[in-house]
Amino acid sequence: MRRCDCSDACGSPQSRIRAVFECLVSDFAQVQVTQRGAERNAVTVVEMRSGVARVIFERQPLTPKFIEDLELFVGKCSSPQGDACYLSALDAVSEVIKKDTKEDYAVVVCFLSDGVPSDRLSYDVESLAAHGVDPETSARLLQMKQGQKSAKGRAAAGCRDRGKLHVQATAVYCEVFGARMQQLLRSIGPSRFRALTCGFGPGRGSELRILEAMAASVNGRFSHASLENVE
Repeated sequence: MRRCDCSDACGSPQSRIRAVFECLVSDFAQVQVTQRGAERNAVTVVEMRSGVARVIFERQPLTPKFIEDLELFVGKCSSPQGDACYLSALDAVSEVIKKDTKEDYAVVVCFLSDGVPSDRLSYDVESLAAHGVDPETSARLLQMKQGQKSAKGRAAAGCRDRGKLHVQATAVYCEVFGARMQQLLRSIGPSRFRALTCGFGPGRGSELRILEAMAASVNGRFSHASLENVE
């Protein structure tokens, strides 16, 4: 995550992460809390930072007190730290969901990121199966991995092989994260599960394709938000 490529209301530079959390406060929490019955809704916030995921708020009622707590947290998150591991974040979401036994509410997963994931994937069948990847797809991913090794060996020879390597890595991420999203859907049930993914910042294409594939895998929605002119 970039350290500083956005501006606040006064025109002062700030990091994307702070800009995003401020949007969560003003455009989500403060709007939703005014709706009738908002206190019956619960919000969980999972942060990806320094290569791990951390649950910041877990099933907090959507009340003015939650907004106060969220605003306090925003004041402490001015600096980005490290890489974003998507699987770690999805695992954290899964653990929170497992604690709920009620079946009379919907679960909405909003996944936001400004860059490509930093997950280091294992390509053996057992590891891929743990992420929800079926054997047929696992075999195809293993073939992609072998192609990646060949492309790495030829990358210095020209841009074509470097581009091929990039496309293959993106395809693998799309398959694995899409399968993990489908695991979440199955654990909750399609009638109760909703998914939204959002890429923010300028974006170069590949990270947006990964987020788009994650949403498409569960019939969710994808959007791209630019923060270059945050006011």
